[in-house]
Amino acid sequence: LSAGFLLASVVLGQAHPAVAQEAPGRFQRITERMPAGETHAYLLADLQSGDRLTVAMQATSGNLDPAIGIADTSASLEEFGISYRADLQRVLAAEEGAAAAVTAVRNQYFLAWDDDGGDGYAAALTYVVPSAGDYVLIAGGALSTLGRATSGDYTLAIGLNAPDAQDGATAPVGAPIAARIAFPWGT
Repeated sequence: LSAGFLLASVVLGQAHPAVAQEAPGRFQRITERMPAGETHAYLLADLQSGDRLTVAMQATSGNLDPAIGIADTSASLEEFGISYRADLQRVLAAEEGAAAAVTAVRNQYFLAWDDDGGDGYAAALTYVVPSAGDYVLIAGGALSTLGRATSGDYTLAIGLNAPDAQDGATAPVGAPIAARIAFPWGT
């Protein structure tokens, strides 16, 4: 009986080797400059269902007030930007509570987003990927939607199934997670 159990365990273990092995975590640090009125986009290619993505954006110079968001790629960035900006303008013109209006639009367009979730004015978020595919990380200035264009250098810390990007890991680990892509609209 013991030999039969051992044999069954070995056979079943070989039938599903991917379940027993998890992909190693990856970490990437990106340093860029955000000119006033600009927004940056990064492609997060080939994420898998259940992947844990952590992102932190910290200003390192200037008056940049970081904001980040994760969007899917079901619409082009151009279509996304046109709709997003139009809805922002509509709610800002119609509502007295600008902060609540901006929050509602961000909740509508982004799968996850953050403005001041990190230390000070830093932005930080954790997102568990619901389905396999490509996603876009959008980085910009938090107050630009309200007409205040901020600028400066920034660092993005991005972790994928790794210790939290907000924990201060310094060295890249594994293949890059994000690649900067052209962004057809400003903030």
